[in-house]
Amino acid sequence: MSATSSVSSNSRNTSMPTLESWQTDSRLASGRANKAAGVASLGASEAGIPQPVTQLKASSFQSKIGGATMTTVQINHKISSSDQTFHHANVWVTGLGGNPNPQLLSSSTASPHTMILPNTGEKVSLTVQSVGKDGSLLPLSSSPSTPVTI
Repeated sequence: MSATSSVSSNSRNTSMPTLESWQTDSRLASGRANKAAGVASLGASEAGIPQPVTQLKASSFQSKIGGATMTTVQINHKISSSDQTFHHANVWVTGLGGNPNPQLLSSSTASPHTMILPNTGEKVSLTVQSVGKDGSLLPLSSSPSTPVTI
């Protein structure tokens, strides 16, 4: 099976991970296999707080959905190849609708994350939080952020 599929919106093609993509990434498959097999503990190198993602980039563009103008936001990041604790990333938005509190938008084992948000013209902050195989969270205060206008 292919690790990505193509989605077209407003003449832009976006590569999206398929649900099966976690099976082809050994860092992700081992954690899932342990959980599926009922293994209670991870190896010493697989437990603990994961490293922050790097090379964070966000982009946005308007798209029509059911007659409404929305903003499609895509955020890309890199995972350290040496980080054996990383399982997935959470994407949080701060400032949406004037809300100063972070709101969870996306959680995925693969980059990019693609989200559809209301077209408000606001400048918001996107934060990508690393999550470990054992559920450990990198603190939001230690996670990289980038601004984007929606």
